[in-house]
Amino acid sequence: MKRAIISFIAIGLMSVVSYAAPQPHLHKKIDLKAELTGRDDKKLTEDELYVEILSRYQGNRLFEMKAAGALFVKKYPESVHADNVLYLLGYNALERKKYSEALRYFDSLVKNYPLSNKAVSADFAKGTAYKQMKLTKLAQNAFLKVRKKYPRSPEFFRAESEIKLLMTK
Repeated sequence: MKRAIISFIAIGLMSVVSYAAPQPHLHKKIDLKAELTGRDDKKLTEDELYVEILSRYQGNRLFEMKAAGALFVKKYPESVHADNVLYLLGYNALERKKYSEALRYFDSLVKNYPLSNKAVSADFAKGTAYKQMKLTKLAQNAFLKVRKKYPRSPEFFRAESEIKLLMTK
């Protein structure tokens, strides 16, 4: 009887030990998107990833575009496309009424790429985001900054109109 109990306990302990032992195949990180689609954004070249971001934006696959855009900015911050990606991310957030998120993207663009052709659009979009948030004074200041910083640009004239609209309220 003692032998049977000892055997039973030994078998129970072995199963507990084998159950608790680390199983390397379970700890491997799996990229679910790559697993489901067969396409791993992390393996794309700079140009391939940029084209993929544009494709997702145009296809209204905005959640996927956001993930790829964040990867792009992290992986290729010196790219000639990085400012455009940040602008698309900000514009996407603005369209979804995620104003604070949009402001972060636009601020990042202006801060990191001040000479970009998208900087003026990002500064103007910041005013638009503030306006949508009903932060009239911040919106007005953003539009005044556009007028001062980018004279005679298309955004200069749009900012003029926005300031007049804000003054009438």
